[in-house]
Amino acid sequence: MKSSLDQGPMKALLRLVERSDPNECQRFAQWVNTHYPSRLPLEARTVASPDHFSFWVFAADSGEKGELLGATSFAERTPHLAETMRTVVAPDYRGKGIGSLISQLIESEVRDRGYKKIRTTILIKNLPMIWIKLKQGYLVEGLHPHHELPDLHEYSLGKMLD
Repeated sequence: MKSSLDQGPMKALLRLVERSDPNECQRFAQWVNTHYPSRLPLEARTVASPDHFSFWVFAADSGEKGELLGATSFAERTPHLAETMRTVVAPDYRGKGIGSLISQLIESEVRDRGYKKIRTTILIKNLPMIWIKLKQGYLVEGLHPHHELPDLHEYSLGKMLD
């Protein structure tokens, strides 16, 4: 499945990671963990799980094997709700609006799949992504101190989809 979006001069597309390919799942998890160090690293088995949808993000004019802009994913929480996670911008593209573009792409993908609400949790120190989500109409729904680990604090943000 491919989704694409045109944001001004930059165009991008999503390419779904093939869950049945253990090598691709491992490559995806490794790339995400390399470019977004976390105390909770992404595991290949999560990428391969049936309720998890992971995507490579490519520059649209470079093709699927071309210029990698980043990665993102979402998980189905209920038939009504999808939770986005692991939005990572390739280092060479940080600060150039790609995070916003990827956020719009994954939201569009979730909407196209019929979900009615999208949510995300973001580390409280990740101000660029918090700002992106707020500008895109997300609302802060909660604060989770020590959410998954001690001293790991996150905000929940959510948005109803059309």
